[in-house]
Amino acid sequence: MVGLTTAMIGEAFTFGERGEVDWNQMIDVINNSALNSVFFDYKVPLLKDRNYVNPQSTIDVAAKDIDLALAAGKELNIPMPFTALGREFMRSMQARGKGGLDLIGLVTLMEELAGISPAES
Repeated sequence: MVGLTTAMIGEAFTFGERGEVDWNQMIDVINNSALNSVFFDYKVPLLKDRNYVNPQSTIDVAAKDIDLALAAGKELNIPMPFTALGREFMRSMQARGKGGLDLIGLVTLMEELAGISPAES
């Protein structure tokens, strides 16, 4: 759940950036809505600073955990397409040498896919 949630947060923030919504305003709106969560609260300081190099939990660790879940799903013959998709986003970050970033650093992948750099926002 965490892997795909993180990817969705990255996608939503990239969508907002492209629409010229203020980064901190997006954080505040989520924080004060039904979409807020304990997970999001943990990630707010990293998002506000746009600094993902002091991880609470790395992409590499999350990828390892998801690999274990996917292996168990395969053994039990349970389809897990969303989990697999989240894992592929992490693999993309790892391929770019960014597996040591905090998991919320996936937002940078979404920005990159959209052709957005943080300096533009």
